Amino acid sequence: MLIRQCKKEILGAADVICCTCICAGDPRLNKLKFRTVLIDEAMQAAEPECMIPLVLGCKQVVLVCDHPQLGLAIMNKKAACAGLTQSLFEHLIVLDNRPIRLQVQYQMHLCLSELPSNMFYEGTLQNSVTAPERLRKNNLGQEEISSRGTSFLDRTEASDVEKIVTKFFKSGVMPA
Repeated sequence: MLIRQCKKEILGAADVICCTCICAGDPRLNKLKFRTVLIDEAMQAAEPECMIPLVLGCKQVVLVCDHPQLGLAIMNKKAACAGLTQSLFEHLIVLDNRPIRLQVQYQMHLCLSELPSNMFYEGTLQNSVTAPERLRKNNLGQEEISSRGTSFLDRTEASDVEKIVTKFFKSGVMPA
């Protein structure tokens, strides 16, 4: 009972709750109002799935996805025949809502971003950093290319992380 009450207090006091669209329908959340809802990977969520958090007092919704790339995958033939093959994002595009298109990517390595830029963005997708900027000096140590040449490492930062984790273990904090 105490644990349930603690969870209720924590959820009630939270400014942000992160969960899947389906989990937004969890009984522990049903008394909460979600004024703003952000749905990530919105092209991969069926329209009814997206509606779950939206009916909980939503006044503003932000649908985030890379719509030229990953779409909804419905494997169940009955669900497909029932019309569940369209995401809310796709439905809104069909209704003449223009999405704001990604212009700068921040996640991929430069040599990887060229393919999606050319395939899905007509070569217009820009990288947030240049090749020389990737080998920057940071305040923790020096980034260097690994021996295989496939990733970056920072030995000083790795050593600092190891020290922090060791302190956690010595103070009794164990991995979950």
